[in-house]
Amino acid sequence: MAQRLNPEALASQILMRSNARDLKRVIVEGHSDRVLFERLLPLFAGKHRVEVAHGRPAALGVLAVLRRRRSGGVKVPAFIAVVDADFDCLIDELSPDPDAIVTDAHDAEAMMIRTSAFERALEHLLSPDRHPQLHAALDDGLREHLLDAGCAIGWYRLASLDRQLQLHFRSIDYRCVLDDSGRIRAEAEIAAELVRCSRNARIGLAHLVSLTEQTRSQYQRRARESGRRNVDPWHLSSGHDLTALAVEQLAIRFGGERAVSQKGLERQLRQHYGHEEFSRTETGRRLIDWARDADRRTKNR
Repeated sequence: MAQRLNPEALASQILMRSNARDLKRVIVEGHSDRVLFERLLPLFAGKHRVEVAHGRPAALGVLAVLRRRRSGGVKVPAFIAVVDADFDCLIDELSPDPDAIVTDAHDAEAMMIRTSAFERALEHLLSPDRHPQLHAALDDGLREHLLDAGCAIGWYRLASLDRQLQLHFRSIDYRCVLDDSGRIRAEAEIAAELVRCSRNARIGLAHLVSLTEQTRSQYQRRARESGRRNVDPWHLSSGHDLTALAVEQLAIRFGGERAVSQKGLERQLRQHYGHEEFSRTETGRRLIDWARDADRRTKNR
């Protein structure tokens, strides 16, 4: 496992690579993000290096360190961070940092799932004899069903963040979110699974359901006051929840057979997500503009 550097150490490492001082630096949260952006960036970013900060707070911390070093007279290469939006767009709609670009959706996975890369990834993973069932599921609104289920979990994620409930989602059994027909289970059943996963949080089932409903009402009201009909489901739903739910939905469609894995689906999403799709996002446009501006400034030095 690669050593995880704190923001100060990673910033120092970036600056010590003297043979690559003019390379643009794109700082990302994790290794899967590096795989994605190393595929996309060469098409428009020229000379660059993608640095892994191991988490959103660390990525933003590196930006602060690099700015401080630059203001102290140190020669610093052009840098930017690309981080998951998480719930920022729902909470305050502000960028977490002036040198950070956030994803158009909750995270990179959600950003990719909303494009045709989702269909292409599944077609790649499934044998040709499964394609008719896949296309039938897609025609039947598979993506929309996943988004509805993702939102059901997303409200609990937002409530946990907003009210500091310290719920745990890593060990969630997604079969407790969908019933045997693929429909979303009752709120109490989903909440019961989260209580099971979050025993250290010491929260009761009824209290969790009540707090989550209060959170839902609060943010839906805020959306209406801002002129929107409702909360954007793509900002509410975690892409990792969506990929896990896709695995469960397809297993239900295929009579219980787990034809794809979550890791496999996320890996193929990164492989099938193209430059053209990325360049149509606000994330892509901002990153392209930053790269071009950095190149101009380098030439004029």
